[in-house]
Amino acid sequence: MVKLGWFVTKLSRETVTIELKNNTIVTGTIVEADTAMNIHLRSVQMSVNVYKKYELDSISIR
Repeated sequence: MVKLGWFVTKLSRETVTIELKNNTIVTGTIVEADTAMNIHLRSVQMSVNVYKKYELDSISIR
């Protein structure tokens, strides 16, 4: 798990798409990530389902 956390910290300024446990899809640019896998994104697009899409300035995912 430590190697995966280290890998995530090196992804700063990369645009990523993350699918959450509740099937929500989040796309944004990584501002910061730590070895505990906490990820902070900016310029975020979040799709809860086909009909609900949101644009956010920033979000933190744990």
